[in-house]
Order: sequence, then C-alpha cells, then structure tokens
Amino acid sequence: MSLAAWTQSSLAATLGIGAKAPRAMVRLGVNEARGWSKFIDGALTPRLTFLARPPFANLVALMCIGAALITFPRGLIPLAPGLAVVFFGLGMTAHDCLWLLGGAGWARLIF
Repeated sequence: MSLAAWTQSSLAATLGIGAKAPRAMVRLGVNEARGWSKFIDGALTPRLTFLARPPFANLVALMCIGAALITFPRGLIPLAPGLAVVFFGLGMTAHDCLWLLGGAGWARLIF
C-alpha cells in the first residue's frame, strides 16, 4: 500500500468518516459545477489591468486581510467576507478589475 493511500485511509478511520457517494450523484455534481465554471470563465477577461498591479494589489491584499479578520466576530454572517475574498481572488488571477470592484462592493457590506 502506498503512503498516500495509507494516510488517506487512516485519516478517514481516525475521523470516523466514510467518504462514500453514489457515482451518479458525483457525476451530477460535476456536471452542475461544470456549467457554473464555464459561465464564470466566460465572464473573466482582462479589464483595467493596471488596477491589478501594485500599489492597488496591496490594497486588495489589505482588504482580504480585513475580510479574514472580520469573519470571526461576524460568526452568523460569514458569507459576505468569503464572497469578497472569492471575488478578489478571481479578479487578481484574471487581472479583471470588474471582479475586483465586485469584491470591493462585498467588502463595503462587511465594514
């Protein structure tokens, strides 16, 4: 048995979880995710790329840190900080400032 297989099986046994799912349900989930990923991939294009470079990238990093720090005190509403970080991540990866502005909008809701 390989080390990876042993680690995975022993971790599952230690935690008491049996990660089993019917093949049809997994395929259904993958097909649903594929539709969303195609939609998001089509919406990501490089726009206003100068805002995805320093010093603006440093501002995005500070907003992500702020979103992470505010998540714990707002324990009942963790969705907004998480969405802000997702938008920032997509925007920085694709150099798409429309998504960065979306993240800033979510961050504004947080603070």
